[in-house]
Amino acid sequence: MGSAPVERSIASSSYSAVRFIGGAIAPWIAGVLAETCSASTPYYVGAAAVLLGMMILLLGHKHLVNIPAGH
Repeated sequence: MGSAPVERSIASSSYSAVRFIGGAIAPWIAGVLAETCSASTPYYVGAAAVLLGMMILLLGHKHLVNIPAGH
């Protein structure tokens, strides 16, 4: 929350909205992927999402370095 250019409460609520929306549609998308492709496709998509998140953190770490220590 410290890296967001907005107040902490706004950043927190935005993060929660994204998390809950993702949690709501993920099972449906996994079912569609399993039915249309194969049963292992949702796992590959999940692994790709984790790798994408790791790449974003590795490439964007310069924005997170100067965040002061939290509470």
